[in-house]
Amino acid sequence: MKKISFLILPLFMTLVTFAQATGSETPLYELSSSRAWYLLRQLNVGPLLLGLPQRLGKAIESSQRNDFIWNGTEQGGRLKLNIAVEGDVTGEIHIGLFENPEWSSEPVQVRSFPGPGNYIVENLPAGKFQIGAMIGSLPALDALGVHQTWPDPAEVERDKINSVKILVSRDFKRSGLGWYENTVLKDYIGDWSDMDTDNILQGCVTGPGGQSVAFATVQIREYNPGARSIRAPDRGTNEQGYYKCDGISWPYTVGVIRYKLMPSVLGCCHQYLFYNRVFQERKTVDFQFDNYPVGNATVKGQVLDQKGKPLKEFIIDATTKMDWEVRNNPDGKFYPMTGYRVPFISEDGSFKLDSLPEGDFKVRVIPFNIRMYEMHLGEQVKLESDKTAIINLEVISKNELYGRILFRDESPAVIKPAPWPGAKTSLLLTMGSRARGVAEVDDEGYFTLNLSEREVELLESGRSRLIINVPTSEEHRSKSMGDFPFEKLSADKSKAGILTIERPEGKPLLLTGKPLPGFEGIKIEFDIEQAQGKMILVCFFDMQQRPSRNCLMQLVNQADRLREKGIIVIAIHTTKVEQAKLDEWIKENKITFPVGTITTKEEQIPFDWGVKSLPWLILTDGKHIVRTAGFQVNDLEKKIGETANVER
Repeated sequence: MKKISFLILPLFMTLVTFAQATGSETPLYELSSSRAWYLLRQLNVGPLLLGLPQRLGKAIESSQRNDFIWNGTEQGGRLKLNIAVEGDVTGEIHIGLFENPEWSSEPVQVRSFPGPGNYIVENLPAGKFQIGAMIGSLPALDALGVHQTWPDPAEVERDKINSVKILVSRDFKRSGLGWYENTVLKDYIGDWSDMDTDNILQGCVTGPGGQSVAFATVQIREYNPGARSIRAPDRGTNEQGYYKCDGISWPYTVGVIRYKLMPSVLGCCHQYLFYNRVFQERKTVDFQFDNYPVGNATVKGQVLDQKGKPLKEFIIDATTKMDWEVRNNPDGKFYPMTGYRVPFISEDGSFKLDSLPEGDFKVRVIPFNIRMYEMHLGEQVKLESDKTAIINLEVISKNELYGRILFRDESPAVIKPAPWPGAKTSLLLTMGSRARGVAEVDDEGYFTLNLSEREVELLESGRSRLIINVPTSEEHRSKSMGDFPFEKLSADKSKAGILTIERPEGKPLLLTGKPLPGFEGIKIEFDIEQAQGKMILVCFFDMQQRPSRNCLMQLVNQADRLREKGIIVIAIHTTKVEQAKLDEWIKENKITFPVGTITTKEEQIPFDWGVKSLPWLILTDGKHIVRTAGFQVNDLEKKIGETANVER
C-alpha cells in the first residue's frame, strides 16, 4: 500500500454562527465554550494575534507544497480539526501549528483547506502546539482564527487522534490586530513599492541586545502646539525592524510602541518610546528599547458604577507615569513608558494585577461595552516591591436612549442584502467639527444610544446633531440622509420616536466624458476661466467625517507638487456648517487651495456632480472634461497619468 505524507479527509462541511458579543448581554454559553474566542471579540483587548498572519503568511509564501512544513513526517500524529467560519467570509483557510502562543516564530507545520468543515490531518510531528488560522493574506486580510483552548496548547500524539475546534472570524482580525489601516499592514510585510523613496523618514527599531523589533507601531505626529487637530500618520516596522514614511512636509515628532503578549492572562504589555525632538525634514530616526521592566508589586481592587453596581466585564489598563508636558520643551531625549492591559470577567467587579515593577502608575478601566460608560480617566497609585496597593475604581454609566428609522414604505431603514461586508445604517454624533459613530440600526429599524450628560445637553440645545448614514452600493461608502431629531429619542424603547427617510435608490449622474458642471449654489473663491489649459481636481468632503478629513490632509501634503504639475485643487464642503468654524479649521490645517460650501440644494448639487459618497474626487483634463471620478486619493498619481495620456 502506497504511503502518503499528507492527507486531508473532509468528513462533512459545516457552518457555525456565534452570537455577536455585546458586553454583559452576550450569551454565557460562548464564554463557557472558549474564553479566548470571547475575549478576542472585545474592543481594546490589545493586539493579541499580532505576528500570527505575518508569520503564517510568510511560511505559506516562502515554502513549496512538497516541503516538510506542508507534508510533515511519516508515522507522525494526527488531529481531527473542526473548522468553523463566522459570518459571510469565504476563501481558502490557512492553518499553522506554532510552538508558542506569542506567534514569535514561523509555524512548524502549515495546511490549507477549501472551507469550513471537519478534517483529519496526518503526519504531524508529536508535541504541543498553538493553532492559528487566517483567510486572505496581508495586507488584504479577511479573517483570523485560533483553536478553542488558546493559549493552552493542542496536543499531537502518535497513537491517538485528538479533536481540535477552530473558529475563524472577522472580529478576531479587528480585535487581534488593532484598528490598523492597510498602510500599517503593508509596512509589516515591507511593502513600500508605492513610496517616494527620495523623500522619506526611515529608521530601525531594535531591542536592548540590538535584535530587531518586528511589527511595532511608529507614531508620527505633527508638531503644532495649541492646534485643535494635527496630522498623525501611523506606520509599522517589518520583520527586520525597519520602517519608512513619505509625504511629510511639516514639523513632526516620532514615537514607537512595541508589544509583548502575556498569554497566561490573555493580556498584553507594551512599551512606548518617545523621541522628544522636532524634525523639520526627512531623517533617519532609530530607536532602541531597554528591557521590559520587572518587579513583584501588586495592585488590586474593585470596579463599581456610580450606583454601586459591580462592573463584571472590563479591561484594566495600568501605565507607568510619563510627563507629557516635556513635549512643549523638546530636549532631544528619549522618554519611555510601559503599560499593561489585562481583561477581567468578575461577578463582583474585582481585579488583581501582579508581577508589576515598582513606581508611579495610572490605573484605568475600559469596559467591554465601552459605549455604555463615560471614559474613565484613571487613578494614580504608587506601587512598591513586595506590597499590594488597593484601589477601588468608579465608572459612570451613560444615558440609554432609543429611536427608530424607517423608509417611506415603512420598512426598517436597513439595506438588504448588505451591499458590502459590514454595511449598516449608522448614526454619527457631531462634536464641534468632528463626528463619531454612536449607533447602528437593527433589523427592526431601532437603534440604541448611550450618551453622557454633556452629549445629551449638546443634542438638546442643537449644538450637536445625529447624522443618519445609509450604506451605498460602493464598498465602504455611505450617504447622509439627514438628521434624527432629539425630541424623538426616548428612554423607553416602546415609546421610541419614528423618523421616515427616503430610500437612497436614485443614482447620481455619471460625469465621465462630460464638461465639469457649473458652480451655481456653491460659494467659492475660484474662477474657472483662469484655469484654462490646466487639470482641475475637485474634492467633495465633510469635515465632520474622518475619511473626508484624511483625504483633505493628503491633498494638503501634495498641494505644492500638484501645483507644480499644473493641477488646480479645489474642495467643496457638502453639509451645513458655520462659516467661522470652517474658516478656523482651514486655517488650523494650513489648507491653501480654495475651499467652498454648498449654499442651496444640499442634496441636489452633489447629485448633479455625480457624488455617490464622501469624500468624492473628480479629475478633469486641461479642457475641463471629467476623465475620472470616485477614485481613492492613493490612486491620484495613477489617475493623473491616465488623464495626461488621454490628452496626448
